[in-house]
Amino acid sequence: MSTQVGHGQQPDSSERTHAMLGERICHHRWQNGVQLWACPRPGRSVSMHLSVAAGALHRQIPGLELPAGTAHFLEHRLFEKQDGDLSARFAALGADIDAETGYTHTSFTCAVQPDAVDPSLRLMARLVQESHFPTEAVEREREIIQREIELYEDHLEWVAFHAATRALYANQPIAEDIAGTAQTLCSIDAETLNQAHTHLYGPDRIQLIIVGPVDNKQTLDLVGELFGSTVSCLNTNLTRPEPAKVVPRRIETSLAVSRPRLWLGVGAASPWDKPHKAMQRELHLEWVLDILLGGASPFFSQHYESALIDAESFGSEIYVDEPFSFCLIGGDTDDPQRLGETLRATLIDSQTPDQIRADVDRARRRAYGELVSSFEDDDSVREFIETAALRSCHPFDLVDLYLETDAEDLIATWDLTIRDREVAWAVVGPHVENRSGD
Repeated sequence: MSTQVGHGQQPDSSERTHAMLGERICHHRWQNGVQLWACPRPGRSVSMHLSVAAGALHRQIPGLELPAGTAHFLEHRLFEKQDGDLSARFAALGADIDAETGYTHTSFTCAVQPDAVDPSLRLMARLVQESHFPTEAVEREREIIQREIELYEDHLEWVAFHAATRALYANQPIAEDIAGTAQTLCSIDAETLNQAHTHLYGPDRIQLIIVGPVDNKQTLDLVGELFGSTVSCLNTNLTRPEPAKVVPRRIETSLAVSRPRLWLGVGAASPWDKPHKAMQRELHLEWVLDILLGGASPFFSQHYESALIDAESFGSEIYVDEPFSFCLIGGDTDDPQRLGETLRATLIDSQTPDQIRADVDRARRRAYGELVSSFEDDDSVREFIETAALRSCHPFDLVDLYLETDAEDLIATWDLTIRDREVAWAVVGPHVENRSGD
């Protein structure tokens, strides 16, 4: 167990209201490092989210290198306690609990009725604070995860994404499956899980987000009772994941699909040392790629009409986190080589700055309109808060970025992260030979 009960402490608290959005966000941070973001607002249900800075890339703990897949394995096993499976208790409260392991965080999310907030939050506290890893249960879970991995081996989205990360980062940890492999799973036992839980689930690594019809004072007191008085049994200030080094190459993977899938990957050093820069990078890349390749762009119109791309699958994904910063661009196409060459030419076109200057206001209106619309839904508000909170920023600072960003900001980001960058190629298709190379 990674925590023990200590003396209660009053948190440092702040409250901000955004005039244009009409939303209020309260932030509380206890001395043990636990943080709470609360957004009280009318509604029928409450969206609750708990995030732990324990992801697939957290592999180094004192005296032990964790096998690939440990964080995901731990997420699975946390639901079973000595007195039974917590999933059934969440269900009895009418709460569907979802869990997800990412590269740098593991998260637990559920939506509950207002009168079930107290018992549901108590279950979430037990979920992350208590450890129970009997050997026979660990063996059983290993088989379940192995079957889960096998199911995804024929899943186009999964295969294409991992082909793209391997093409960008070669044999580095970010290119490995978050769930691990059959070989690494065999190296994960009860002691491995205990060590990972002890070092990675300390209170200083926990953030909670609660959105919906809740009373801020009552929520503050409850979180303080459950999380604010816990203290870590050891120093959890661990070595950060090593920055991923971009080593672009081409990977081709055979898969029985109707049309090939192409991802072009473009990576750059992460700006994580300055949290606002990470938010700026992600927002700027979204706007740049919308202007150059989005539905309103000349590129999209021309190549949709020629059937080089299709509207359903074509697009981009952007990932900016502490150890990495990259974007994937592409979709399904009958001619991956031609699409890749056309995309590359568009991304480095010398006329890009002029195109950005001409279209930045439209991109801003579209993005800001989507942002405002997202505040109609509690889950979207929670995701928005999470985006900023995990970057050590206030969510309303992200709102301000939408209004402050100008064309020259976008051009600078394009110049730094896309222009003159080598690209990685990942092609997945029915008549493709499995190969990788420079």
